[in-house]
Amino acid sequence: MSLDPADTATVALAARAQLGECPLWSPTEARLYWEDIDGRAVHRFDPASGFAVGARIVGVDSRAAFGEQPPALARRAG
Repeated sequence: MSLDPADTATVALAARAQLGECPLWSPTEARLYWEDIDGRAVHRFDPASGFAVGARIVGVDSRAAFGEQPPALARRAG
């Protein structure tokens, strides 16, 4: 199997997450959300602008989910 030189990947964001998981694409916002489990943070990336932001999570377990509003972060202690 050979690779076509046109088939290359590029890094869109060097996030430096410790353990990135749970990527969620928001089609209404055109943004990518994901969690850094070991870094205890949730991140948002706008590929159109290149802007990214992260927020620390206080708690043991968390999940991001979409509803009618922008993604919400739920936390479960324990």
